[in-house]
Amino acid sequence: MKVNENIDLESYKQKTINLKRDLVTITINITEDCNFSCTYCYQNDFLSKNVITDQTINNIMQYILDIAQLGVRRLYIYFFGGEPLLYKKRILAIKSKIDQIASEKSLSISYGLGTNAYLLTPDFINHFDSLIVDTTLTSRKDHDRNRSLKSGSGTYDKIFENLAVASKSGCVKIHIGYNTSDKNTEEFQSFLVTIRQSDIKAHINCYYINNYEFNENYFNALSYEKYLKWVSSTAIDHLIENGFLVNVSPFSSYRFECDAYNPWSAKFFSDGSIGLCNATNFYERRIIKSFTESSSFAEDVQYSLYDQKSVLPKSNNQCNSCELIAVCRGKVQCDTSCNPNYSIDRETFIRSFVKHTNLGNRKFFTQFN
Repeated sequence: MKVNENIDLESYKQKTINLKRDLVTITINITEDCNFSCTYCYQNDFLSKNVITDQTINNIMQYILDIAQLGVRRLYIYFFGGEPLLYKKRILAIKSKIDQIASEKSLSISYGLGTNAYLLTPDFINHFDSLIVDTTLTSRKDHDRNRSLKSGSGTYDKIFENLAVASKSGCVKIHIGYNTSDKNTEEFQSFLVTIRQSDIKAHINCYYINNYEFNENYFNALSYEKYLKWVSSTAIDHLIENGFLVNVSPFSSYRFECDAYNPWSAKFFSDGSIGLCNATNFYERRIIKSFTESSSFAEDVQYSLYDQKSVLPKSNNQCNSCELIAVCRGKVQCDTSCNPNYSIDRETFIRSFVKHTNLGNRKFFTQFN
């Protein structure tokens, strides 16, 4: 099956050149500590228990005030870790400060949380009118084998119960990441049945577990190529069969660059350092440098990130000459080798899409509706 990969670059550039992403994302790394001991964690070589300080919180508030003065009106605040819910009071104190600024400056604020969900409780959820919760879950056996507490105790049952309770609240949108390996692809169907039959209402996305040399007790024998074919065919079949949406596509509409290139989006680490976006890992963060004595704090942050944020895909010859720019969204910061990290196998996906379209299942493909 031959896939037509030609993209009208000039048309794409003209359609997007004057568009601005009016939603600014601020990721707040509450702590680098965690209550879990996951076998495959990408942070296992980074042992730190930093917790966000009052000074860093004040810096974030000043940053929000500065960008509001510059015309920003919509913010997405994403709390992350480590495990952010180890410090619920800090999160709620930050939210209270942000809500106050939002009221004074007429800002629209939405909130998200990246968490293992072990400490997700109604007393925390009830502080939000709306909250997106990103978490990870697989089958009980697989989950407890790889995502235990530091004491070694399993966590599946408590997380499952917490998600069921959160789902009933009416204000939480749950996104479950199914971290995929050679040991759990065959369990995906039964996992979806379990979620479908529960009180949990969630979007399900599949992710590949990378191997890292420092995780000596974990190895994913599933090759990335085989994963791409599986997630582009069998996984789609199972999702649709169980009534879940398919959130991946090789032809996503691209109206904006990835979030890292938004002029004011940033990630604030718990030690006061900064990064481009939520994808910034601990080894890529920057120390804030002053631009001028009279500059605002927001300008200091952007000055510290300028060499990265200035590499805009639309003004980069390498990106502009690539027919896949509308697929990868110009993520040159995330993939310096310029080899787009596809989330699907395109030819396999197209076969699945055509099959399910003929079966009347096109409505399940969110990117095509």
